[in-house]
Amino acid sequence: MKPHRFILPNHQYYKTLHILFVAFLALLLTLTLARLSLFLVYKSHFDLTFSEVIISFIRGFKFDVSISCLIFAVPTLLLLLPIPQVRKAYWVSFAGFVLYTILFACIFVLIGDLIYFDYVSRHIGRELTLAANEFNFFFKISTGRYLW
Repeated sequence: MKPHRFILPNHQYYKTLHILFVAFLALLLTLTLARLSLFLVYKSHFDLTFSEVIISFIRGFKFDVSISCLIFAVPTLLLLLPIPQVRKAYWVSFAGFVLYTILFACIFVLIGDLIYFDYVSRHIGRELTLAANEFNFFFKISTGRYLW
């Protein structure tokens, strides 16, 4: 009896899983290192006991895992569909490129957050959210003609 091709995954399937796993771990490591560097650089801003610091890092890691799962949900679903065309090398390479682009974008935002925290003692998330909400307004101003 000939085995079904979806029961025994091919080499490209393992490559896909490897790309997803490495990118997921890289994002978790990046987020954890950002939290650790924020704590070490601005230790004077935090008046916490050792147990509070440990609890904060555990809660932060749980938050990082949930954010990473949210970021990787759609690419993972698309890469693991049981469709033969999804396992083509060019599709897997493109998906890996997208995942690593997301990773590098997160790294740049975290570096910006680390620098921004020094000036205002808060994270950059609220400002990024406000800027994203006002994108249409900024676009209209930059492309429209206004009479002053």
